[in-house]
Amino acid sequence: MKGIFVAVVGPSGAGKDSVMREVQRLSPNVSIARRVITRQGSDVTEESEGVDQQEFLRRANSGAFALSWQAHGLSYAIPATVSNDLARGRHVLANISRRMVDDSKHCFKPCLVVMITAPIDVLGARMST
Repeated sequence: MKGIFVAVVGPSGAGKDSVMREVQRLSPNVSIARRVITRQGSDVTEESEGVDQQEFLRRANSGAFALSWQAHGLSYAIPATVSNDLARGRHVLANISRRMVDDSKHCFKPCLVVMITAPIDVLGARMST
């Protein structure tokens, strides 16, 4: 049985990564795609790998990414290796840009889209800290 790619979308500060971690904690057959981002230092989290733009382009050109996009002046990608988990029947959660939903549906079958959001005042408060 093939796993399901779950594209998790929503505004910054909505709690996507927190929800994904909790789903993974409760579901042993779920993995989280570790995004590659052209961000380094203290802004890198366990959900992402920070690389410089040159390394990002090298990986992109070598076919290392299933999906990639630009947002907020940064480059983001989902590694092609998520296909290995899917082939083994694991479900993969990935925090992606809403602009990448159609590409995700084309790249991964089956693909489920989950939108996570929060009230505007909560988003504002989370983004200001």
